[in-house]
Amino acid sequence: MKRILFIIAVMLAIQIIFLPATASANLAVINITTLPATDIYSNQATLKANITSLGDFAGANVRFEYGTSPGVYTSFTNPVVCANTGIISSLATNLNPCTMYYFRPAAIGFVLNMHPQGKWFLAGVNTWGVLNDATSHFIPIDPVYGQELSFGTGGCTQNLFNTGGGSSGGGNVGGMAGTTTTTTPVPLANIRVQNVSLSASKVGVGEQVEVRTTVSNNSNSNGSSKITLYVNGQEVTYQGITLNAGEVKQLSFNVFRNEPGVYQVVVNGFPAGSFTVDYFTNNHALIYAIIALFVIVIGGLLFLLSKRRI
Repeated sequence: MKRILFIIAVMLAIQIIFLPATASANLAVINITTLPATDIYSNQATLKANITSLGDFAGANVRFEYGTSPGVYTSFTNPVVCANTGIISSLATNLNPCTMYYFRPAAIGFVLNMHPQGKWFLAGVNTWGVLNDATSHFIPIDPVYGQELSFGTGGCTQNLFNTGGGSSGGGNVGGMAGTTTTTTPVPLANIRVQNVSLSASKVGVGEQVEVRTTVSNNSNSNGSSKITLYVNGQEVTYQGITLNAGEVKQLSFNVFRNEPGVYQVVVNGFPAGSFTVDYFTNNHALIYAIIALFVIVIGGLLFLLSKRRI
């Protein structure tokens, strides 16, 4: 009987070892504030922002988005790598004279141990993203935005921008514009993923893993966004979400794979960790342990009965 109890204890230990684990990720986000533009001429201006916190990231890539209509950005500055908090600036060029421009900074954090080869985040025409070293897939990323500000370029014969909301200057044709910018933010939604978790770190072939994510609207405006699930750099599925100002919602996805391997999960650029697909899974281990325990118990009982008969 002592041997049977020992074997039962061993089986229970095996069951505990193979119980599925929950993977999760929750990184503190970057804080960035837009500053008024300076050195404004008829065809260029210096755009500025202040990174007050890098959150849990080792650094950030920052670019400025700008255009001639509120909330519509058709041009972008080159990304600037920032390893510390503080003021950053980029030069916006090829501007039109005597034109009002609207701009905001966009920041993407990076974690060095995620990209040991120094693969920084890349900027596309309308998309931020990162190049996955292992799979060479481009994964889109949701940035953190600063508030929108505006300025007027020079090249005007008179000040056309003094409309009561602050002067952006004008100056003479070809001259330098005034450096005072309007500071009333245009209300834009800032919807982003806060954290992601996986229901299991190891599953069997064809078994589902639930991907749970928290999405928040960190702004004073209502808005909608597309929340996309990527597995090993490939888009798998997405959900549309609409959030009121300051609202937080939970979303979940179900994903499975029919081939053994390790699968990296990303939701809107937020790393969720990985899960392993194997033929021998946690559930299989539990089933085998129960079968083995059943066989041992029956065998023990038969052995005891045979001894009593003798």
